[in-house]
Amino acid sequence: MQQDHTIAFIFSSFDDAQVARQALIDSNKIDADRIRVDVREDEAGPTEGNFVIGNKRHDGKQSGDYDEQYANPRIDGSVTLFVSCASAEEAHEMRSALSARGAVDLADRTPS
Repeated sequence: MQQDHTIAFIFSSFDDAQVARQALIDSNKIDADRIRVDVREDEAGPTEGNFVIGNKRHDGKQSGDYDEQYANPRIDGSVTLFVSCASAEEAHEMRSALSARGAVDLADRTPS
């Protein structure tokens, strides 16, 4: 059974992800068909705020004015670039290249 070495990096914009994708391709170290960009937005744009239930305060109280409860935080990470790597070594090399472009490794944002 072959081990999966897919890595995922989060970008703040589609354009940044596309530039990183093209840089990986131009480096001649990985084929374009092993790189995928996934966008978690729709025609309304990225998810912002929680207009259904509000944002609970850190102290757990549901008090405060409208602006406090229904703030407009942007949920980053709506653009993810996936790279299907052939080995752990290749995954390490791709991680280094993407980190250098300011991307955030999804593995760093999820519990292990």
